[in-house]
Amino acid sequence: MSKLNQWEVELSLPFGWRKRKVGFCFEWKAWMIGYDVFDCEPDEFTEKDPEDQFTALAYGAAFWYCVRRRKRVFFTYADIVRALNKASKEENKKIAQAFKYAQFPEWFKVDKKKVTPRD
Repeated sequence: MSKLNQWEVELSLPFGWRKRKVGFCFEWKAWMIGYDVFDCEPDEFTEKDPEDQFTALAYGAAFWYCVRRRKRVFFTYADIVRALNKASKEENKKIAQAFKYAQFPEWFKVDKKKVTPRD
């Protein structure tokens, strides 16, 4: 197993009748995939229920983890939601801990002082 960054975590989560190892990588691409789950813009995404936001971002992070490692994505959004609901508090805390260290490129960050509103 390779060394994981602070914004990555691997867990064994229940999928159906057995547990499978799933990785989560909270980089900016996870947010893009999370926005696609609800087919919305970032502003609309922030208006969603916090639990829905978390599960969409967790799905995005798991999806990106698989893609980045050239592995098959074996789950759907609904599968991740069910697995997270069945997961222990400890496992969910590990995901939240990795989430705290999310990585974004400079161009993804928005300086609200420099943004001018549209008329």
